Amino acid sequence: MKPLLNNTIQVLVLGLAWLIGLIKDKSLLSDQKNQNHAMTNNSTRQIINSNIHVDDGAQSRLAPQQSASHLLFLLFFCSVLVLYSNYSVSAALAGPPSTKIIPVFYQQPNDHTQTFIQALKIQLDQKLATPALKFIDITQSNTRQIEEWLNKSQHCAMTIGEIATRKVLSIRKPLNYFSLLTSRSELDKLNRIYARLGIKVSGIYHEQPFERQIFLSKALNANLRSVAIMVDQTDKFRLPDYQNTAKKYGLDVQFQILERHDPPEKFLDRITRKGSFLLISNNRHLYTESQLVSLVLAAYYRGVNLIGSRFEDAKIGTLASIFTAPTSLSIEVGNAFKPICESPELPLPEPRYANSFSIVVNKQIAENMKIENIDINQLSQKVNQLEANKALVNE
Repeated sequence: MKPLLNNTIQVLVLGLAWLIGLIKDKSLLSDQKNQNHAMTNNSTRQIINSNIHVDDGAQSRLAPQQSASHLLFLLFFCSVLVLYSNYSVSAALAGPPSTKIIPVFYQQPNDHTQTFIQALKIQLDQKLATPALKFIDITQSNTRQIEEWLNKSQHCAMTIGEIATRKVLSIRKPLNYFSLLTSRSELDKLNRIYARLGIKVSGIYHEQPFERQIFLSKALNANLRSVAIMVDQTDKFRLPDYQNTAKKYGLDVQFQILERHDPPEKFLDRITRKGSFLLISNNRHLYTESQLVSLVLAAYYRGVNLIGSRFEDAKIGTLASIFTAPTSLSIEVGNAFKPICESPELPLPEPRYANSFSIVVNKQIAENMKIENIDINQLSQKVNQLEANKALVNE
């Protein structure tokens, strides 16, 4: 844009110079005509001689002036052509006027996440008519491309998954961000970090709260007296909250604090016995997929019931998990995300757990554990009842 501005100024200067030259030429011709008219009162010979003399002098004086004016005109005309060409090329490169979008960044999804993304597209299309939604695979975009998408955003952006959330926030574009399928520990940490930079981060945690895992455990065993948990150095600060929550429902907490790279199955026998319930947190450092598989095998041989907080946990091998179904989560996200985009002046809500939840039971694990007659509908009713009564417990 700056070179085009400079070229425009140059063309205007050339045009002004040509116009001044043209005015001078006309002025000189006018003066010469006046001089010729004044000399007509002399004798005819003098007039003829004078005319001959003046014509030669006028031509000798006007010729350089007219040549300069013609040259300036040619330069002005050529400059106009060049400037028009530059503007045409610039417009072609720029393309059509850019429109504002709402970018939704996601990482390469598994089947469950893909189902959620499809449901989310439907909900956001219904809730947010304008501007246009743009779903972007973060694995197919570099940092510069992500920044370009963010520059096209009106007020907000959405991220799905921890990798996508970290990568997008690292651009440090001041927008309202809404993160999904990110663990509580990671999302809370990012919220604290970027709040110091004036960047707002909200969202819905990937996992269900510890309290609902307790409800599911009590629904499976009404006589439950204690639960077990494992933490590491990244989330051991939550241990008092876990203990206080369990205490409200008359439960003791057996716990083990693991060091970095400690295999969870190695410590299973320290905090559990046959029939115990071990609640699996969404700690990606403590419970990698391979470690969780090893823990499932160890729990099976020891007769320990594993209770997950995500759908993926049950798929790997926990007895049961409490999670939010894709369709339910998409509806909840649509309702929460709409005011964030349409009313950016409002305070951004803090990250939170999903309000809705569902239960899934791994039937194969239940059969291996010789647990029969598990009715998911009855489990859901019991958990919903405990959820409804928790306000009374918290008083």
